[in-house]
Amino acid sequence: MTYTNPPVPHDVNVSSGGFMLDFIKNFLMLIGIIIIFIVVIFLGTRYLAKYIPFRYEKELAKSILTKNILTGDQLVKQDYLENLSTKLVQTMALPDDMNIEMHLLSLPDFRKLTSNENDNGLNAFTMIGGNIYISEVLLCVLNSENGLSMIIAHEIAHVKHRDVISHLGANVISRLTLALILGSDITLLGNQMSVDLMSGQFSQRQEHAADLFALNSLKQHYGHTFGADDFFKQISSDQESDKIVSTWFSSHPNTKDRIDKIESYTQKNYPKNKTNPVLVAIPDFVKKNCK
Repeated sequence: MTYTNPPVPHDVNVSSGGFMLDFIKNFLMLIGIIIIFIVVIFLGTRYLAKYIPFRYEKELAKSILTKNILTGDQLVKQDYLENLSTKLVQTMALPDDMNIEMHLLSLPDFRKLTSNENDNGLNAFTMIGGNIYISEVLLCVLNSENGLSMIIAHEIAHVKHRDVISHLGANVISRLTLALILGSDITLLGNQMSVDLMSGQFSQRQEHAADLFALNSLKQHYGHTFGADDFFKQISSDQESDKIVSTWFSSHPNTKDRIDKIESYTQKNYPKNKTNPVLVAIPDFVKKNCK
């Protein structure tokens, strides 16, 4: 009796779709795993970064940020901003080591900082270490100190909630992880960190939380929140204004929604049978040189 090996089928270990289909499936699976991994890293870092002691954030700010040089009227205006922020901070119960530093920026200085020669300067933003920047142009368009206080208190809220360090930390770690996976040049991360510092792209949840925090602060400081929507009413009155408004505001919640929420909060927290209060005017020296 003889034994003959049966013929080996030609389709053994060969998928019905062919090599190319298998390659595409595996490639997409790998990309999916990388994306999920980076998202987990991003969200995890964003959550954990807020627990970094604030003193380390201040030290990092000293090594990255440079102070702009002010003269004459600008120094007086910055003193006003510092005094106003100090009064607002008294309503906020900030941690003992969390101090706020106000910085006034002329339009040329603002454009230099943002590396955008076409920016209109209608801007206020927060950077690491409790540093808040206010543009002189923004001061010129506001009608009341109440409106200015809303903007300052909103930015201080981002400091207290540690939104800036969370945003920066998550972006840097995510890019570092991606660079290591793809073998990219990690030395480019330094330049990208500067972009992250200026982007101010917080989540809608963070922005709404900052608005509510600011309204609570204004209510304690002034006894009401009338005028908190000062700037937002101005830019919403003209559709073109919404188109040209600075990126800081375009990254924030819809202007009309913000006005509606502010008005709702104001009416809810002020007696209906009481006359509306007089808003606090911005001093003339702050408006000096406004065109």
